[in-house]
Amino acid sequence: MFDLSLEMLRVVEDAAIASARTMGMGNPTASDQAAVESMRRCLDTLAIQGQFTAAFTGVFGIKPSYGRVAAYPASPFSILAHVGPLTRTVTDAALMLTVIGGPDERDMMAWNTPVPDFRIGLNDGVRGLRVAWSPRLGCVQKLDREVEAATRKAANAARRGDGAGAEVLLRRLLGVLGCDVVPAAAAGV
Repeated sequence: MFDLSLEMLRVVEDAAIASARTMGMGNPTASDQAAVESMRRCLDTLAIQGQFTAAFTGVFGIKPSYGRVAAYPASPFSILAHVGPLTRTVTDAALMLTVIGGPDERDMMAWNTPVPDFRIGLNDGVRGLRVAWSPRLGCVQKLDREVEAATRKAANAARRGDGAGAEVLLRRLLGVLGCDVVPAAAAGV
C-alpha cells in the first residue's frame, strides 16, 4: 500500500542527509541546493497523481493578500483566482511581489495603496516576532506524530528566541508540509 506521508518522510530524510554533507563548510547555498536536488530525485520516483504546492516542486510560491496583485484580464473563476509570484528563492519572490504588486485600474479588486519593498526584513531573523502555530489548524484529525513533534520543536525553539536555527527549521518543515507562505509563518513566536 502506498503511504504518501511515509514516502514524504523518506524524501525529507534523504534531503537532510544530502545537505548535511556540505553543512558548516561556509556555503549554505550548496547545502540548500543539495537538499533540493535530493528531494527532486526522490519525488521523481513516486507514483503520484494530483496537484502539489510550490514547495514540492523546488520553487517558492507566495499567496499574497487578495488584490495585492492585480489580475487582468479577469479570471472566469472570479475571486477564486489568486495571483502571486513563483520563484526559485524567497528573496526573488519578495522582489517580484514588490514589482507586480502595484495598482491597475482595470482590476476593480486591486489594491490602490503603495507597494512596500517586501525584501525589507527578510534577513532579520525571528527574534522579537511572533508565529501562530497550530498543529491541527482546528480541523486536522490525523497527524503524523513525527511531523507534529518536529514542528512543535521548531515552534518552541522560536519561542525561546533561538533565532536562526528555528527560522531555518520552520522554513524547511513548512515547505515540506506544502505551506506556500513560509516567510509569514516563520516570522517568529
